[in-house]
Amino acid sequence: MENAPYSMTCRCPLAKGGGSCRHMAAVLYAIEARKEAGGAAGSKAAVKCGGG
Repeated sequence: MENAPYSMTCRCPLAKGGGSCRHMAAVLYAIEARKEAGGAAGSKAAVKCGGG
């Protein structure tokens, strides 16, 4: 991804303690898909997913 990394957090058990989870991966895939479709990817601000 261009201009990575993103700062991400999630409330699911897998992400507890700073780990990564499928919710974070889904957000990154959605951002990439939107970029490829020609849409704006949005801000590079911290991303919080509501998993768990």
